[in-house]
Amino acid sequence: MGSISFREHIRWIPDEASEPTSTVVLTSPQRRFVDLRILKQTPTVDGVQDTHGIERLEWGIAGTSSSSTRTDDQGVEVRHSRWEHWIDSRTTEPENAADEGDMYEQPDGLTLEKGRMVNPANGRETDYEELWKDIEPAAVPPVGAAPVGEGEVQKGVECIVLKFEGESSKAREGHGWVEGAALRLKIP
Repeated sequence: MGSISFREHIRWIPDEASEPTSTVVLTSPQRRFVDLRILKQTPTVDGVQDTHGIERLEWGIAGTSSSSTRTDDQGVEVRHSRWEHWIDSRTTEPENAADEGDMYEQPDGLTLEKGRMVNPANGRETDYEELWKDIEPAAVPPVGAAPVGEGEVQKGVECIVLKFEGESSKAREGHGWVEGAALRLKIP
């Protein structure tokens, strides 16, 4: 089963925790992921947004993830996760931009990720903590579909991953095209 993760906050050590973005990570059963971090809109006096589109993208990543168990510095067995980047909005060499962290399950069901990466605010490698809330993907009937009645089986959750590869960048040159994707989430 895939997963849907929402970030509750990030903490750059020794600063306080905050959440400057709306961050969601979608992961397929095959461990392919898309991680989008969109800067939250700051309130304006007149209520008009002053930044739009790509200017609000704090970080966009896609790739594959893997996990293993290891013993941390305090002797606690933790899940260690690594994310290999295929696409990374912060670099032209995503293959060199993998990140990793240790995942600590919390009593309330959230997951605390601890690691070290470049803080985009100052450009320095910094220890960080991110708190994540995972939700179970739920099947959502198509718009206009009849409700599922007794004895009927509702279609399961579907996950489709598209990865385009090739030696040329024809789509970027305008010789080809790719149409985007849509996502409908039912959040409990």
